[in-house]
Amino acid sequence: ERYKAISLQAIDKVAEDHPQLKPHLRDVKLAGLVFPFKASPYYVDEMIDWESDDVTQDPFYKLIFPTLDMLSDEHREKLEAAHDAGDPANLIKVVGEIREDLNPHPAGQKTLN
Repeated sequence: ERYKAISLQAIDKVAEDHPQLKPHLRDVKLAGLVFPFKASPYYVDEMIDWESDDVTQDPFYKLIFPTLDMLSDEHREKLEAAHDAGDPANLIKVVGEIREDLNPHPAGQKTLN
């Protein structure tokens, strides 16, 4: 079978296969707007201990899935408010602002150019 990475768009399918993820879907989806997300099915299916009492504490879960805990309280509140407002244009703007705050000039673009 050909390798096919899991992206944010396919996260609902992962939750169908692993119901323990369902309570955390909103968290992962929102954080996935800010942080890049792509995962190997092997890691998701085989390496995460889906039977643990709290799957969010599994080391592989923490490595694979982005969560809102990765953001500061200020960024988290800003992102949640923009999402809850239901305005896609504003959400894109807020995500861009958060990314800018986290990594304003990747790869030394200001100093090397």
